[in-house]
Amino acid sequence: MSGVPLQASNLKILFENSHESYAMDKGELDEYEKFLEAKGYDVKKGDMGDLFLYRFVIITTPGKDFSKKEISSLKSYVEAGGTLFIAGQSDFKNHDNSELMNKIMKGIGSSITFNDDEATDEKKNCGKPYCVVSGKLKDHVFTKGVESLSFYSSQILLVSGDVERVATGNPSTRSEDSDGNKDNKPISGNDITLLALEHVGNGYVIASGAWHLFDNYNFAKRQETIVLAENILFGFKASRNLPSPQSKSLALGTYKSHLRNAVVFIGENSPHGAQGAARDEVDMRGAENLAEAAGIKSILRDSEGHTYSGDIVLVGGPAVNALTEAVNPYLPIKFLNDGKWYLERNGKKYYGCEFGIVTIIEIGGRKVLVVAGLGGTGTAGAIKVLQNIERYDLSGVVRNEYGESILVQVSGDANGNGIEEEQWSVEII
Repeated sequence: MSGVPLQASNLKILFENSHESYAMDKGELDEYEKFLEAKGYDVKKGDMGDLFLYRFVIITTPGKDFSKKEISSLKSYVEAGGTLFIAGQSDFKNHDNSELMNKIMKGIGSSITFNDDEATDEKKNCGKPYCVVSGKLKDHVFTKGVESLSFYSSQILLVSGDVERVATGNPSTRSEDSDGNKDNKPISGNDITLLALEHVGNGYVIASGAWHLFDNYNFAKRQETIVLAENILFGFKASRNLPSPQSKSLALGTYKSHLRNAVVFIGENSPHGAQGAARDEVDMRGAENLAEAAGIKSILRDSEGHTYSGDIVLVGGPAVNALTEAVNPYLPIKFLNDGKWYLERNGKKYYGCEFGIVTIIEIGGRKVLVVAGLGGTGTAGAIKVLQNIERYDLSGVVRNEYGESILVQVSGDANGNGIEEEQWSVEII
């Protein structure tokens, strides 16, 4: 996780309310929704539809079962890099529906389960034992500036493995079988988890024992609720990009995991075929830096790559790298030439050596990473972005059926030599 703020433009959040969620149907989370909209998020209430449109999907205690197909879709979404926030409620009057919640958790591959119980605390509460005040918070980006959290009518989370226990019980916290069905797992004290974070596939699951954590009352009365909600938004890396239904887990933010066995190809340093000469002070240097960062051992010239059948990293545009020219038709942001090379994104043309792209695609089972510009400056800028990908907001990513691209622009290269200097800056546009 990182404390870099998330730029929320064009980001969507789904409040999944097609399964008879009391909290959503009764408007108990309206203030949370307003908070998210004020932060720039586009909030939708409805069924899952195309989950890959959403940065976050929020589910609160359902009254109706999720189908196998719906759970499979949730699993694909999380594994591909999406974030699921799922929150329960206590078993008071047997309203917890833990069996429905745990069916989702098991189906998506989570190590978190919802205990069929109610968390109570006779000593540390906000007026009633069933409103537990947890001061046992993990030192975590979520809890920065938060001294305690109130869990009203919460059930307990049972966790295992590498799950991060963000908020836990006090020594006096207990599990109560409030519905009288004797179906809770006895647990007490610091072993109790109330808020947790788990990395599943390339995505995350945030689980809370109580949807009341973000209800209207808490947003109106408790500043720590607002701070926690802000921290969750800020806590996710700016580079977290929306998952792609076409490329599944193939994403720029996790490029290293896809290319461990790849070979880097750069253009020849002399004119060859339709290609001009690559500049080794830009392309070779960049290839060496990328290879070191990704643990790649081989760097070859493009003329050696026409019979290579494995995963590849291509440095340099089609004017100097024949392999980049070969994959260009598959790129979401393409290189085109009307007498001058330019990049086209969504119908808009970009001319100038300061522009470049970073793209990851899959063609016939082969993964291809392209780091290239309209000149040495653009290529160097693209390399710079990729080396620091975790620092960037990727919400402007462009996708097609093969993968995804970002467009970068370098400023401050007054002499156009593609060599980074003090006045350099590079941004994703």
